[in-house]
Amino acid sequence: MSSLHGKIQGLDGVRALSVIAVVWHHTHPGYEWLPISQHGFLGVDLFFVLSGLLITSLLLREQQQTGTISLRNFYIRRSLRIFPLYYAVLAALGAAFLLADPASTLRQTFFAELPFHATYTSNWIESHTFLAITWSLSTEEQFYLIWPPLFVLLGRAALWILLPFLALNQLINFGPMDGWLASQGLAYASLPILQSTFTPILLGVLLAFAMDSPRWRAALAR
Repeated sequence: MSSLHGKIQGLDGVRALSVIAVVWHHTHPGYEWLPISQHGFLGVDLFFVLSGLLITSLLLREQQQTGTISLRNFYIRRSLRIFPLYYAVLAALGAAFLLADPASTLRQTFFAELPFHATYTSNWIESHTFLAITWSLSTEEQFYLIWPPLFVLLGRAALWILLPFLALNQLINFGPMDGWLASQGLAYASLPILQSTFTPILLGVLLAFAMDSPRWRAALAR
């Protein structure tokens, strides 16, 4: 196993398997006799692991090669990669719904939710349109917004913030905090932000640091 200072061809295969799993999840209920066929949603978690791994490895590589990290260049790269197509889709849908029947419930719901989709905060609402699937993209964008500046500010010490957040995320995801969340008017089942599984992204971050360390890299290879 090598460090992430070059392209790892096998990750393309992992992405392909993740895509197949997600498409399967949205098109087939799976088979009772094959439990794994009912867990295609885990393909999204795998994408999150890769995101945390690759983004962090890019930051580590830039820091090692230049002695610093340019947040400006990082956000320019991310914006050019995601924004043009995403906002083109939102604009096309907006134009289509403007021509739709004003009394249409779907039209009204789309425009009511549009500010959340346009600001990558759709995982903070219970979406009722087909754009509900953008919760995962919102999760990614929030990770991009918070993690790089945190790493630039604190360096590897930022891991001591990630670890408690990872523990908190586990408490939310696996139920111990359901009662408290409900008392605050936050229903786990209705808000994607509570189900966004930041855990896989953070595990990807930790894996990037491990692969950047000769000692841990050797242990992982074994």
